[in-house]
Amino acid sequence: MRKDRDLLNLDKTDQIIAFSRELEDERTKRRILGSELDTLKFKVKCLEEDIQRSILENDRLHKEIDVGTHE
Repeated sequence: MRKDRDLLNLDKTDQIIAFSRELEDERTKRRILGSELDTLKFKVKCLEEDIQRSILENDRLHKEIDVGTHE
């Protein structure tokens, strides 16, 4: 009976270790995804700023063209 109990305890310990590994793997995946998300957010912000600069440059050029055609 003691042998059976010891085997059950070992099985339980093995399950806890396996669960702990799975949990750590999931946490690692979450950290990686979070990092990738931050990188993508930064890239989007840079692209939005580039678009805004392009719009402003386009507006400036249109004003120069309008002034040049009215002279």
